[in-house]
Parts: sequence; C-alpha cells; structure tokens
Amino acid sequence: MKNHCIFIIIINLLVGGLLLWVGSSRMNELRELHDNIATESVSLVTNNVALFIQDKNRLINIFVENETGLIRQLAKSPDSDELNQQLSSRIKHYFPHFFTFTIANKQGAPLLEDFDSFVGDICLKDLKRFADYKQTLPRIHPNPEAYHFDVISNYGNDEGILFISFHADILGNILKSVEAHKHQLLLIMEAGLDLIEVTADGARNHWIRDDYRMLNDEKDRILAMKNIPGTVWSATDLYQPTLFSATRNQIVIQSVATLSILVIVSILFLLLISRTQKRREEAENIRDDFLSMISHELRTPLATIRGSLGLIIGGAGGTLPTQAESLTRTVLKNTDRMIVLINDLLDLRKLEARHIKSDMQPVNLLKVTKNSIYLTSEYGKEFGVSYTLLCHEDICNKEPCASGLCDENPCEEKRIIIMANEHRIEQVINNLLSNAAKHGATNETVEVSLSVENKMARIEIRDKGQGVPPSIQPYLFEKRPRLSQNKVAQNMGHGLTIVNYIVKLHHGRTGYETRPGYGAIFFIELPVIPRT
Repeated sequence: MKNHCIFIIIINLLVGGLLLWVGSSRMNELRELHDNIATESVSLVTNNVALFIQDKNRLINIFVENETGLIRQLAKSPDSDELNQQLSSRIKHYFPHFFTFTIANKQGAPLLEDFDSFVGDICLKDLKRFADYKQTLPRIHPNPEAYHFDVISNYGNDEGILFISFHADILGNILKSVEAHKHQLLLIMEAGLDLIEVTADGARNHWIRDDYRMLNDEKDRILAMKNIPGTVWSATDLYQPTLFSATRNQIVIQSVATLSILVIVSILFLLLISRTQKRREEAENIRDDFLSMISHELRTPLATIRGSLGLIIGGAGGTLPTQAESLTRTVLKNTDRMIVLINDLLDLRKLEARHIKSDMQPVNLLKVTKNSIYLTSEYGKEFGVSYTLLCHEDICNKEPCASGLCDENPCEEKRIIIMANEHRIEQVINNLLSNAAKHGATNETVEVSLSVENKMARIEIRDKGQGVPPSIQPYLFEKRPRLSQNKVAQNMGHGLTIVNYIVKLHHGRTGYETRPGYGAIFFIELPVIPRT
C-alpha cells in the first residue's frame, strides 16, 4: 500500500508539473501572439497618421495656390466680415471638418480678431515657430470648444501664413479602425512627457481622469511603440488589464479541475487497492489458518503413522508376509511424500513472507555443499546414484573430492564465504541433489561443480538422465498451477519454486542448462563476500 501511495503521489506531482509547463507555454504563446498584433497595429497607425498629416499639408498648399487672391484681400482688410465669411466658406468646402482658421503676417502675428478665443496660446506658439523655422510639428491643442491640431502653410511669395485647425477626433477614427480586441491604441506626446494626446475615442478629453500622463501601470502594459514622422507623437499599443489575467485564470481553473479529477481518481484507486489488499489479507489469513491446521492436524498424525510403519517394517510386530511388507513400504513412501509436501507448503509461505532475512550470517559455502552431499548420499543410494564434488582450480588443485569423506577432502583447506541463512542454502542444495537422484539416470554419478567467477559462487548439479522437456523449461521455477498439466512437472512439486525463492532472497539467481553428455544441469549463483 505504501508503494502505491508513493507511486500515486509521484504521478500527481508529474501531472501537476506538466500542467504548470503547459500553462506557462500557453501564456508565452499568447504573449507572443499579442506582441505581434501590437507591432502590426502600431506600424499601421504610424503609416496612416503620417499619410493623413502629409495629405492635409498637400491639400492646404493646393488651397493656398487656388485662393491666394482672397487670402490677400482678407489680409489687407482683416475687419471685413464679408471677406472672412467667403474665406471660411471656401475652407469648409475643402475641409468640411475644420475647427477654425486665421491669417498671420510673415512674423507669425495673427491679423484676424479671435473673438471666440479659438486660437489659443499653443496655436500662437506654433505660428511663431513656423514663422521662424518654416516648419511645425502637429500636436493637440486643448480648447473648451474642441481639442484640435493645426496645419500651417505660407501664401503668396512668403507674404504671410495661413493657419487651419482640425478636430482631434479625426485622428481617433484612425486609431479606432486599427485597434485590436482588448488592446488600446494611443498617440503619446514625445519628449519624455508621456502625455496622452489621442485615443480610439478621440481627443484625450473623452477620457474622464485627473491626470492624462501615463501611469506606471499603463507603462507596464505597453506592448509596442513607434514614433510617427513629422509629428510629436508616438503610436503606442497597450493591452487591457483583463487580456492576460482572464486567460491566466482560465488556465488555472482548467489545471485545478484536471488535477482535482486526477486526485479524486487517485483516491478512488487507492481505496480500491486498499479494499483489494484487505481481501487479499483475509484470504492469506484463511490460507495461514489452513496451513496451520495442516501443520498441527496433519503433520503430527502423519509422523505417528510413519513411525508406526517403520516399526512394523522393522519387525516390531512380527515378520510380515512379502506382499504385506511391499504394501507397507509403499504406504511409508507415500507418507514421506505427504510430509515433504506439507513441509514445502509451509516453507513456501514463510519464503513468500520473507521471514529469513534476519538470519543472515557469513557461511562457508564449500562446507555447506560437502555436508549436503554427505546427508543426501544415503538417499541417492536408493536410486543407485552417487555424488562427486568437482572443485574449480581457483578453489583447490585436486579433484574430485570423494563423496562423504569430508575429513579427507583436500578442498577443505579453502573457504568460499557468502552472507546467507545456512539452513536455507543447505535446503536448496539438498533439494537439487535429491531431484538429480530421483529424476536422473540410475546407477550413475551426479556431479556437483563448485566455482567462483566475477565475485559470484556457482554450484552446478549435473545428472545424466533424460533432462527436462523444452516445453516446461521456461516455467521450471514458477509455482505448480502453471505446470500441473505436465506429468514431469507434477513430480517436481514445489521444490524448485522454493529453491528460486531462497536464492533470490540471497540476491542470487537460479537456472537450467543442457550440455552434451549430460541430462539436466541446474545451477545457482550467490554473491561472495570479498576477502579482507
């Protein structure tokens, strides 16, 4: 359950990280998209406003050429209302949306009376600048009647100056035609003033605010800015506050919803696992109770039966007829088989529960192997089988080591130390030796080879029987249910499964090989403790 929880936590963290990366990528892509939109919008506004101003200058020069006579007459008679009205009508014909006009001498002093105060101080400064430098840069002039900008031209042979003002809202229409959704296009006065001159709604007076200089928040939202040639303005594009925040909130909501669903599914999955594990534990408890019942209720009576049969065969009850003795020995063998099967079931349960780790200690594998050969030799005689220990040259220089002659064994001088549970390793070797005697050829020698290579001790058990059918070789060390349909596998019981469990718990491996001249070759490999 703990591993599942760790796995689920890791998966949730990975998905959370992935959602964060995807959200960040989406925001970066959105920012890049709107940067491109702002750059394009600013370029269009710059070109359109510059062309608009150039067009106004061109039209005024044409007007001056066509109406020079009338302008001269009004300049000579500035108090003539008739001439003033005629020139005003002509200007309105050319420029329907003009705001006001005036005529000035070549020094920039107005010749006409401005009773309505339409020509303000900024207009007078523009006239003076044009008179002195022959150029002017349009800018917005505030006026209670209308915010406007001026276009100025000489008339005659530098005889004087014609001044015409236009509503600033005309420039607002240019901005409005280009402005993108959730963007704001502005004309900002240069020279570090950061003064808002025109918006898409028209002149700045359409915005109700105390200060028309750009705020720090507005400066932070600028996406693109470009100077407009021939003016004091910079075309500026800034995004509305809700542009990125709305998308960011949407991404957060989607990510939280996705992660929440994942967390809910994970919790349900853990609950399902917990329920399954609980059922498994209940099943294991039932199995443990069953095995406990086998241990106490079957093994003890079987041991009693076996002892009684042994006494009968030994003649304790008198001499048995030949046929009765043969039947009694058959019963004794089946009783032994039942006892071995029960012991295997109990051992398999203990190994699955990994109850042997605490018993690990340094063990001399060579000594354990020789003792196993000695203990199994009597069992081998029942099948006419003897055992021979063959030691690799890096262990001892003499071979073979005679079966059962441990005291005279020249290999005893050497030590192969492994970290192991001695009883379990002896159980592994005994199992392989008894299998070789039982399933190998009768009246043959089973070779037991011991070697060390690459810090691994290797024990091979070689018999000269028929070997294991290729169809079941891949499943030799698995549990019996998968092999139960094979007669050879049925005879093997749980022995090889137990061997595989024990060796794996010792960080080793088991295997099966075939070689010319041999039947079955089973081997185990176990890590050796380096010599100090």
